[in-house]
Amino acid sequence: MNLLPRSRGHFQQKSYWDSFFSKRTSPFEWYGSYQDVCHVLHKYIKPANLILVAGCGNSRLSEDLYDAGFKSMENVDISDVVIRQMASRNAVKRPGLVFQKMDLLNMSYSEEHFDCVVDKGTLDALFTDTQPATLEKVHRMFEEVRRVLRQCGRYICITLAQEHILDGVASWFQAGWMVRVHKVELGDEASGCSVGGALPVFVFVMTKLTVGKANGLKVMEYVSDDGKCVRCDRVDDVKEFVKSSQLMAMMKHHLTAVHAGEQTSIDLWSQSGCSEVPRYTFHIVDMPRRKAKNGPFAIFVVPQGREVDWLFASERGREQLVESASYERLVVVSLHSGHAYPGLVQVKEEVSANALEFAQAGLKQKKYPVLTLGDGIGSREVLHKDSSVFSGDFVVEEVFGESGERLRRLVFLSKPHLAQTEIQVQAKGKKRQRSMLCFDHHKAMVASLALMGPCSDGRSDRLLIVGLGGGALPSYIRDHVHTVTTEVIEIDEKMLEVAVSWFGLTCDERLRVVIEDGAKFITTECDGPRKGAYKCVMWDVDSKDTSEGLSSPPMCFLTAEILSCVKRLLSSDGEYCPVLCTMTFKL
Repeated sequence: MNLLPRSRGHFQQKSYWDSFFSKRTSPFEWYGSYQDVCHVLHKYIKPANLILVAGCGNSRLSEDLYDAGFKSMENVDISDVVIRQMASRNAVKRPGLVFQKMDLLNMSYSEEHFDCVVDKGTLDALFTDTQPATLEKVHRMFEEVRRVLRQCGRYICITLAQEHILDGVASWFQAGWMVRVHKVELGDEASGCSVGGALPVFVFVMTKLTVGKANGLKVMEYVSDDGKCVRCDRVDDVKEFVKSSQLMAMMKHHLTAVHAGEQTSIDLWSQSGCSEVPRYTFHIVDMPRRKAKNGPFAIFVVPQGREVDWLFASERGREQLVESASYERLVVVSLHSGHAYPGLVQVKEEVSANALEFAQAGLKQKKYPVLTLGDGIGSREVLHKDSSVFSGDFVVEEVFGESGERLRRLVFLSKPHLAQTEIQVQAKGKKRQRSMLCFDHHKAMVASLALMGPCSDGRSDRLLIVGLGGGALPSYIRDHVHTVTTEVIEIDEKMLEVAVSWFGLTCDERLRVVIEDGAKFITTECDGPRKGAYKCVMWDVDSKDTSEGLSSPPMCFLTAEILSCVKRLLSSDGEYCPVLCTMTFKL
C-alpha cells in the first residue's frame, strides 16, 4: 500500500490527504509520540488556554493533550475524511474535543481568538519547496496564525526544519516575535515515525509580542543539550544550532550499523572551562564481527600526552589498536590541553554515557568496558600558554612518554592531536637532553647530512632550514654536527621566543635565525649573494590550511617556481630535504 506521494507537491493537495487517511485509519505520528514532545509543550501551554491544533490529521496529539487536562481545544484539517474519523473516534470518550474541516490559509476564526496554535508537521507538509506559489501559501498560513493568535500567544511548530523551512521561519518571524528552538530526542517506541529518517525533530516556539513591546524587537534563542537557554545576537547562530544538530543526528544514524574499516572522529566540547579546544575527541573504529573476540563495544581512554603517538593519532594506528583490543567497535578517547581531568573515575563517568550515544544498534547493556594503559589517565603540566598571529593559540606542556620519560612539547591548539616540537628533558632541573631527537623525520633529516660529504675548501657547509617551531632540529644539528653552520628562516617571531625560552635554542655563529616569510626568502635570495651558497636546504614547516591534504609543507612550497628557486640556492652538489606529510595517498 502506497502511503507517501510520488512528489512533494502532493502534500499540499486535499485529494492526497483524503486518500491517505482513507487507507490509514490508525494514528500516524509523523514526528514522534506525545511522550517525545510533551515536556516541551507543557512549558508553553496552560490548561486554561484555548488551543488550536492546525492540521490535526489522525495523530493522537490532541487526544493526549485533552487527557492531560487541556480541555479547551479545537482541531482543524483540510481533509473532511480525517475530520469525520477523528470526530467519530472521540465522540464518546472526549466529547469536548472539536473537529472542523477548515483551510489554514483562510480560517473563519475571529482575530486574536486563540492562546496557542499547535502545528505538528503541517508546515512541513505545506512548505515542500521554494517556488513562488508555495511561498505565497506559506506566508498566508503564517499571516493567518498571526491573526488568530492573541497578544503573547504562541505558535508551536513541530518540524524537521529542513534548510528552506528554517530559512523561511527565520525570515518571517522577526520583529514583533520571540523565537525559541528546542531539539527533541525521539524514543525508540515512537510509533510510525519514519518520516525524515535520521533527521531530528525540532519544536519552534514563536511568541507574539504585545503591541508596545513589538516595535522593532527581535528575539532569537535556542535550548542547548544541557537545557540552558542561549540568546543569539544573529539569526545565523540559531541556524547553526539546527544544522549542527541535524549533522550529528545523521552521523548517529549512520553509526547504528557497523562499518568495518571505517573511522569517524567527533569532538565534544565543554560548556565551561577551555573554549579553544574540545574536552574530548572520540575516534570510532569498527572491525568485522567475526574478529571481535571480546565483545561488541568498548571505550579506550588515551592517557594525557599520548594522544600524539602514532598508535592513537593515525588511522592505521587505531586500526591496530582495535584489532589488539578485539572489540567490534572501539571508541578511542583523546584528552586535550587546557582541561582539568581529576582522575580516571571521573573521566570514565563523563565519556561512558556520551560514547554509548555512538554505539551500534542492538546493544542491550548500559555499561561496557572502559580500557586504558596502566592504571590512570596520565598527567599533563602546561608550562606556558600564548597566542601567535600566524599559529593561533598554543601551549608548551610536559607529559610522560611510553617508557616514563619526561617530554616537553609545543602544541598548536588548532591541531591538538599533533606535537609541533618535542624534546626529552631531564627530571632534575628539566634541562634538555641534548643527545635525543624525538621525531623520526628529524632523525632521517639529520642522517641525510651524511650524504653531503666533506666541504672542498675545509670550511663549514652552509645549511638552510625553513621552519623553526621549537627549534629541536637546528639545536640538535648545532650540538652534534660540527661541520655545518645553520641558517633558519622563521616567519613567526613568537616561535623564536618560545624556542629560546622553553626548548633551549642557542643562537651564535653556528646557528642563526632570520625572521622572514620562508617562501619570500627563497624567491628573493636565489639570485642574490646566497645563490649556490647552501650545501643542503631543508623544509620543516607546517601548513595552516590542510584542505588540500597536506599538513606539511604549505602547498605554495611545492610550486615549480619555488622548487626552481631552491635549486638555484643549492651548490652544484647540494641536496634538498623537505618534510612532506600528506593525509591522503593520492598526493
